[in-house]
Amino acid sequence: MRKNDMNGYIQALSRVLQGTEDAAGEMNTDFETMRGAIDHQTVGELSQVELQKIVDNFQRGLMVMKLI
Repeated sequence: MRKNDMNGYIQALSRVLQGTEDAAGEMNTDFETMRGAIDHQTVGELSQVELQKIVDNFQRGLMVMKLI
């Protein structure tokens, strides 16, 4: 592989990794909320509004990851 090809590959890989990290970071709070609710069996205590916000955030994050 030529040096120019390698530099382009490294830059592209860096963008993919950064995009994935950013998307995951935005979903982390909601993941922790759901993980805690599941662990403590309190999912039923989350409001419909809270659950919908979590679903919306996960869907946005997954769409970003698919585009990367």
